[in-house]
Amino acid sequence: MKFSDLTSRLTDPTSPASPAASPIERVETLYRELVEHYGDGDQRELRAAAKLLLVALAQFRVHGGPDWMHLLDDYVALIKTDPAHFERLLQSNRSDPHDGILA
Repeated sequence: MKFSDLTSRLTDPTSPASPAASPIERVETLYRELVEHYGDGDQRELRAAAKLLLVALAQFRVHGGPDWMHLLDDYVALIKTDPAHFERLLQSNRSDPHDGILA
């Protein structure tokens, strides 16, 4: 990617790479970039997701305090038992912070 392309992505408020984009949108952009990095490799989507999960787990452990595993368990339980609520949680984090549920 050319520097000018990157600059325009970062300064365009409609671009997911823009600082104006929500954190979820920025992470989703990074995920797509990781998938592209793996090219035509086997399980490229899963490999990209695993990289993000490894980083997230490390940050949960470092910053989550002594009960970090309970918070992680809550997210896993939510996606297992109520995937629709989990999807709403993701969606609400893609919008204006004043619109709904935030994680």
